[in-house]
Amino acid sequence: MDMADDAPARARLARWYIDQALPLWGDAGFDRGVGLYHEQLTFGGDAIVVPALRLMVQCRQIAVFARMTHEGLWASAEAATVAFDTIRRRYRSPDGAPGWVFSVSRDGVVADATRDLYAHAFVLYACAWMHRLTGDAAYLRDADDTLAAVDRVFGVGEGYLAARPGNPDERLQNPHMHLFEGLLALAETSGRQEHMDRCHALV
Repeated sequence: MDMADDAPARARLARWYIDQALPLWGDAGFDRGVGLYHEQLTFGGDAIVVPALRLMVQCRQIAVFARMTHEGLWASAEAATVAFDTIRRRYRSPDGAPGWVFSVSRDGVVADATRDLYAHAFVLYACAWMHRLTGDAAYLRDADDTLAAVDRVFGVGEGYLAARPGNPDERLQNPHMHLFEGLLALAETSGRQEHMDRCHALV
């Protein structure tokens, strides 16, 4: 099919995303009492309360709303900023071990202390977009701390383990792809060659 034939459908999708999806998740999708995004909503827009909130979900939403604010498609990254502050406090080394835990309960108790490479990749992506939006160097420091944890926790010569604890022989493509994505975004906003060098090392 000619891409030009898809133009109306793509335009409708873009309008739905901007006019409906973003307002839904930016409003009903954010739990101001907890300072984190909900994982699920009903078709009516009500929150579905889940026992544990995953780090990767929070980072994806933070990155989305930081980027949409940066591009002028969303009014404010206030909720994303609050959510990032919350994940700093609750997910980063709450047990004293390096890295970020996989999930926490709504009241901040660690639900799953697994260190997951996929989730760490999205921490980097969220750091990149928050820095690009705000210029706050604290987000680059968070990224550098996360990269140090990635090397220490997951590094096994060439490539990285998928999770710790986990299968010591398991290296998965998808987390590496998202790690590459996060590093590219980080290199673009930081302008630092070391971040681009890490991209080259992955491929």
